[in-house]
Amino acid sequence: MRFKYGTNPHQAFAQVTPVAGDAMPFEVLNGTPGYINFLDAINAFQLLESRGEHLLRLPYGKESFFGITENLNVDMKAIGKLMGTGSEKRWIISAAASALDGAGTRSCTGIVRQGTFSKIDVYWPNGQCNLDIEYKGGKGAAISGNYFREWLDFGARDGVRLANTHVTGERTIKMVLGLMDEYAKQYGPDSVKGWAFDHCLLVDPADLPHAAKLGAQFSCYSQIGGSDSVARAMGDKVANTFSIPVKSMMKAGVVTAYESDSDAKAKWKDLQWFMERKDPKGKVWGPQERLDHQEVLRFFTRMGADYVLRGDKMGSLEPGKWADLAVLDRDFMATPPDQMSAVQPQMTMVGGKIVFAHPQFAQENNLNTAGVVVSTLKDLKARRKPLGFSRR
Repeated sequence: MRFKYGTNPHQAFAQVTPVAGDAMPFEVLNGTPGYINFLDAINAFQLLESRGEHLLRLPYGKESFFGITENLNVDMKAIGKLMGTGSEKRWIISAAASALDGAGTRSCTGIVRQGTFSKIDVYWPNGQCNLDIEYKGGKGAAISGNYFREWLDFGARDGVRLANTHVTGERTIKMVLGLMDEYAKQYGPDSVKGWAFDHCLLVDPADLPHAAKLGAQFSCYSQIGGSDSVARAMGDKVANTFSIPVKSMMKAGVVTAYESDSDAKAKWKDLQWFMERKDPKGKVWGPQERLDHQEVLRFFTRMGADYVLRGDKMGSLEPGKWADLAVLDRDFMATPPDQMSAVQPQMTMVGGKIVFAHPQFAQENNLNTAGVVVSTLKDLKARRKPLGFSRR
């Protein structure tokens, strides 16, 4: 099936091909779909919610505004009014660029490299720094202004939150913190409070008190594969102190939440990593950053609720909150870190309503009622159909 890859009317069509079988896992009802239709799943979740079948909460960032909003001076006001709006199941938490720098060797950094990060190092000696004002075109023609910077300028003025944005280099963090200082003086401290950086690949611990003072937040992924590439390129000291310093963030008073783009089973593996910080060979990276039971629980729950702007409604069990909870197959606080990846859910409750129960748990507690999914995590994953498309 052909589809539009971009918005250029003169661009050639791309092709969607099923990964398994001949049938497409969807039907086109009208028009010619574009790439953005495959990425924008919000309408699908809205449909599920209207049917009473939306079993999770979905805070999300509106990256689609970035790049197509031309008159920032005028249009950012309307975007700012969207922050925090939505329903109890879906709400907007940010509107920003998908990335302020690159990944891997393209991470925006001021650290002098001691070795090789990847084969394309020569093209990115200091990474891809999207916030740098000066850009030299193919023939040396300078482009005045910087859309990334202007987005932040007007965003701070009009209440548009920076979050859900790829940031892997410590230099990008330093630049944004400097801008946040300017905005806080000009528009007040609340204009930037809660702005967030994602991933935490390289974070200078010396910047954490500054981040805490401004109310900046972080969401951090795990490095289950280890930090060998960072150590090889920037040295062991950087790999053990700059890479995902979650405990240091907590000590500095910075809100830091867990993030992941992998499946549900990996969440417990990630949780175990934050407690052990071991790579597949058993080497511990940044041992001083290992989290204890209380810290990792806060990292995965209360701080996550703060990141998605609902710390007053979720993240803990308190009067007036939504009563989202999970019952596990063992005592979390007594489980050794090296056994965390084996934890299995027995029951899940959303808004005080049971939505999932393990078969044995359901039988023991008579939970075979309408609206409760009685299954195991393994069986639920087995139901998934392989989906995918390729650009040709």
